[in-house]
Amino acid sequence: MIRHAMASNEYFQHLHALAITTGAEKFGGPKLITASGPGKGDDSSNGQIAFNPLRENPRAALLLTNDNLYLMWASSCDRGPYHGWVMAYDPATLAQKAALNVTPDGNEGGIWESDTGPAADSDGNVYVPTGNGTFNISTGGKDYGDSVLKLRLQGSSLPILDYFTPRDQEHMADTDMDLGSAGPVLLPDQPGPHRHLLLQPSKDKRIFVIDRTAWGNSIRIGTPLYKRSR
Repeated sequence: MIRHAMASNEYFQHLHALAITTGAEKFGGPKLITASGPGKGDDSSNGQIAFNPLRENPRAALLLTNDNLYLMWASSCDRGPYHGWVMAYDPATLAQKAALNVTPDGNEGGIWESDTGPAADSDGNVYVPTGNGTFNISTGGKDYGDSVLKLRLQGSSLPILDYFTPRDQEHMADTDMDLGSAGPVLLPDQPGPHRHLLLQPSKDKRIFVIDRTAWGNSIRIGTPLYKRSR
């Protein structure tokens, strides 16, 4: 057995699967949560950003869908440096399948959701809202602050298939009005041209109504409308 003497400045996060009747660990758990990916944003080193177990705080609920377990992170009390992370795991083995940093070249973009979780549909898509942080994807960057992301696990990656960002995103970030302050809601199929809708509340009391099949056609309750989508 390999033993590790933990120093006073080391921090760890683990994924557990517990037997509901006994509390015993299952599937070889607990498993240490780690991740890294390319990026030049906050907390980067040599072109890589590693998951920071001290700064990252799992604020959103876990999501179990289509035989995948999704975990998400923001921060504790906005103490940086931090990023929004999404990770997918195999619920039967606790093996990590994929990890995504939503602001690899910037900062923040935490996934808060007020302790609710992301949404999922029957096609395997997962919908994750992010909070205040760098947004530059519309100008060729890689950062998705204050956006709703449409993800789908593909092998060992979690590509962003589409996204929605309010056109006043910069103002939202400057005034701490996180788009992702609450979880998304998928409505039952609707009559008319917009059949597949998603509701996304924000901290500034608006509710965005997003067409999940044509994100550029999204409507809103409140103002304003949208920035762009792929």
